[in-house]
Amino acid sequence: MNRRYPKRPPTHDLETESERFFEGSLPDDWVSERVSRDYGVDLRVEIFEDNQATGLEFLVQLKSSNRATNGKAEIIRLNLTTYNYLANKLQVVILVKYVEELKEAYWILLSQIPSPVQAQKTFTVHIPKTNTLSTISWKWIKNHVRQVTKDKLTNREQMERIRKEIEEYRCPFCGSELTSRIDAPSDPFEDHWDVRETFACGFQRFGNFIEQPCPSDPDFPRFDDYELHFIHMPEETTLKWQCFAVGKTNMAKRLGLGIGLGETQDEARKQIIESYKRYAGRTTVDS
Repeated sequence: MNRRYPKRPPTHDLETESERFFEGSLPDDWVSERVSRDYGVDLRVEIFEDNQATGLEFLVQLKSSNRATNGKAEIIRLNLTTYNYLANKLQVVILVKYVEELKEAYWILLSQIPSPVQAQKTFTVHIPKTNTLSTISWKWIKNHVRQVTKDKLTNREQMERIRKEIEEYRCPFCGSELTSRIDAPSDPFEDHWDVRETFACGFQRFGNFIEQPCPSDPDFPRFDDYELHFIHMPEETTLKWQCFAVGKTNMAKRLGLGIGLGETQDEARKQIIESYKRYAGRTTVDS
């Protein structure tokens, strides 16, 4: 009895043939490797100069077909989600279609494809048949990749610098805007000065010292981080009670809640609670 074994599908043969054709078209010292588990990228190509690594690379999505498309362009269908994914890549992306009957491949830069309508699921990409891989100028591709990489790195550095500049004027905990910045003495003799900054959330710092915490600070004090003290003043006609909140933790000591006044002890206490809720931006307090 003859034994039967798995057969290699024709699509696998075509896929292998297209990869070999593409890799055979590259300069001898360029390195191409297959990308696994990447949604839309088939190959990553690293560019070398005189066998020296340059740090430059581009990505390839490789399509193939047995027969050529009629007309002046080769046509491929591309998923919109794949296009969006590739368009977000920092690297240059090239789409390549290999045609078996012609033993030729055609290429187009992703950036040369008109932006598709986002409402559709797939769209057609037209690759000019003049863009043959056998006549591609790899020198032009290398210079294009170098320029695009430089531009994107410059833009990223500029965005990072802008982000840091913006952060300087935002609360480091919640991002609220800076409302005031003044120079102030840090000692009684005014020999040393520093900057006091106040933000819209209530956060205030003097140099690197937190004078009043931001409500979004993980270390913002809880209400039970205070010990309430009461003073009874029976000689007063109305506000006979005063309430003081004394911080028990380091952060609670930096957030003063003022004085609570009331006809009764409970009224004075409620004023302190309301003061805490205003600072903390809360409607209820666990006490």
